[in-house]
Amino acid sequence: MNDETKEKRCKFCGKLLISEKMPICRRCKLEGRNKVGQVGGMVVGMFAFVRSAKALAGDKENGDSSSV
Repeated sequence: MNDETKEKRCKFCGKLLISEKMPICRRCKLEGRNKVGQVGGMVVGMFAFVRSAKALAGDKENGDSSSV
C-alpha cells in the first residue's frame, strides 16, 4: 500500500474518512465540543461557588450581619 491508496481513519473511533483533511471525523469533533462545553460549565460553576463562599466568610469575619 502506497500513500495514495492508504485508508484514512479517525484517530478516536476508527471510522473510515473519505476526503477528510482532519484526522478526526465530524461525529468525534462534535462530541468533543460538547464535552468541552460541559467541563467549562462545571469549572465556572465551581469558581463561582468558591468565590461566593469566600465573600460570605469575609462578611462574617468583619461582623457584617446586614443583608442587602
